[in-house]
Amino acid sequence: MSRKTLGLVAIFILLLMAFVATAGLDSLPRELQTSITSTITSVESGGSQFQQNRAAITNAVSSEPVLFEQRSAAWRQKLAQDEIAFDKAASELVALKKFKEVNRREDRDAVVAGVARVNGLRSSALADSKEIRTEAERWLRFKQDLPQHLQTMQAQYDELHSFDVASAAPVALKATTEWPAKRTDLETRLSGLTARKTQGEEAWAATTALREKQRAGTLVGSEYSALFTGADQLSQSVREVKEGSQSLNSLAGQLYESTDKLLLGVDEQNGKRQQVRLVRTKHPDATLANGTVTQEERWEPFNSGRFEDADERIGMVIERKPAGKYDSEVERTAQPPAFGYMAAPGQSNAYGSWSGGVWNWLPQYLVLSHLLQGRSGMPVTLGHYDAWDNARRRGEIYNRYPGRIGRRSSTGGSLRGMFEGLRNGSAGGAESRSRGPSSEGWYRERPKREPGFGE
Repeated sequence: MSRKTLGLVAIFILLLMAFVATAGLDSLPRELQTSITSTITSVESGGSQFQQNRAAITNAVSSEPVLFEQRSAAWRQKLAQDEIAFDKAASELVALKKFKEVNRREDRDAVVAGVARVNGLRSSALADSKEIRTEAERWLRFKQDLPQHLQTMQAQYDELHSFDVASAAPVALKATTEWPAKRTDLETRLSGLTARKTQGEEAWAATTALREKQRAGTLVGSEYSALFTGADQLSQSVREVKEGSQSLNSLAGQLYESTDKLLLGVDEQNGKRQQVRLVRTKHPDATLANGTVTQEERWEPFNSGRFEDADERIGMVIERKPAGKYDSEVERTAQPPAFGYMAAPGQSNAYGSWSGGVWNWLPQYLVLSHLLQGRSGMPVTLGHYDAWDNARRRGEIYNRYPGRIGRRSSTGGSLRGMFEGLRNGSAGGAESRSRGPSSEGWYRERPKREPGFGE
């Protein structure tokens, strides 16, 4: 290479270095520089707030040492740990300031990690001091307004004493007789609410002498602490039995509802999402007769296994929660629409029966079958059912429709044509109706447990 050429190369390299330097291509991203500045400000203001909280706590304990004698030691220990955390955050800030000063892109990962550590230390320590200060001030107000709080305790006890768990949880009580498989669980939960009610009544009884001493003006020292603790226990019991009864009714109500989630399509243009149809059937009782069927279609983040395999599941039920199960017991194995509602060959159930080798839906569940299979859906024969049942026993996926019923979209459009069969009320389109063997299905062998499927 000639000297002239070498000179040109050197000039080019110098110009490139200058461009990189002036364009900021080798600098920390602007958002990270801003993040460092924001973190510095947050730690400084957080430290100031921490000192204010600690001063308020110290003053409260000093003004009522006997009132807080059972808690002050734990509070001091916690505040000491939080102060150490703030000191550590301040030390971390020194490194972050250095990164900002040097301003090198290669340090961005270290900056991100450092900012996260500092903010974690600051937020945890500050939250502790706020919680302790709030508790200390609450106890001071309790003592100052003690007569009013005693009236509140009386009202809470009256409410708790008259509270009937069975009357407050009628759905759960009904479900114990209608769903034998859930009886033990529901009865255990009902017993837990009854026990919590008893604990609250015992807390009230334990404060009887203290309440009498307060009325007589002879309540002293640590007796205040015992009275306040009893009041907290009573209040918590009232809240837990009321909220617990509502939650238990809601849980039992799940047993009277079946839910199917059908995969209608997928889209990878907008962050890998899936279009689904939720078909819900709400039953008045465990006979599963006269259910009310509703549907909802929506887009949601894709969570149905490997995105690369999504086409194989389009048109299938990817999640199913049958009646008699809690929502937490949802099934996430892909299956043909409506097959989960069918009885074993030769049998019948609340949804329909087999006749002439074909599954026949009861009139009240034709809407359900249409939402799951389409208004023009092919009848399900014993061949279909046996093929699905055999595949399920082998740990394989069976799709009744052998063709690609739907497709994925990479354009971010309206996905027209994507699984038009279900979307328009037909059962899979011309392709799926014109292909396939007598069982009209294909199989895809899979592991006994599909990693990540539906999770």
